[in-house]
Amino acid sequence: MRAATPSDAALRVVQDNKKLEDDLYSLTLRLNNSFKSKIDSLKETFNHYDFLKKYDHPEKILDNKKFNLTNIIQRLETVSPIHMLENSMIKFEKLDLRLNQSYKNILTSLSNKHKVLNEKIILLNPLSILDKGYSVTYHNNVSIKSIDEVNEGDLIVTKLSKGTIKSKVLEMEE
Repeated sequence: MRAATPSDAALRVVQDNKKLEDDLYSLTLRLNNSFKSKIDSLKETFNHYDFLKKYDHPEKILDNKKFNLTNIIQRLETVSPIHMLENSMIKFEKLDLRLNQSYKNILTSLSNKHKVLNEKIILLNPLSILDKGYSVTYHNNVSIKSIDEVNEGDLIVTKLSKGTIKSKVLEMEE
């Protein structure tokens, strides 16, 4: 299953977990009721055969019933609430591990993207060139790219890596 965001993925897993718990509870109730019903039915059958054993080979009837009861108990143990709960817990633990690993992978990916973007921002910052010994000169808060943008006598501001210099244009040369 895919999710648009980590939050959406977590929400889906939590919702699935709640549904799993509800389903498990419902199945446990149904199994317990079925188990009780089967035992009651077996008791009635046993009582019936107990009554009949006086008349027809009681040892054979009892051996047959014991065998059937043993088979039923073995089948019931495989679908018992405890067995089902253990299986559900194993599945839940696997899902939890997968969710945690996915969360770690997403965080690692986002952290790496953040580092790359931060490095690009630093490299693309026009003022970072000042640390290399260059400067930027402004006239009326606009950077000057040509002598045509200033006149003799204009006040200009030069930005350096550490501080600024205010100057007056005395002379210009091409």
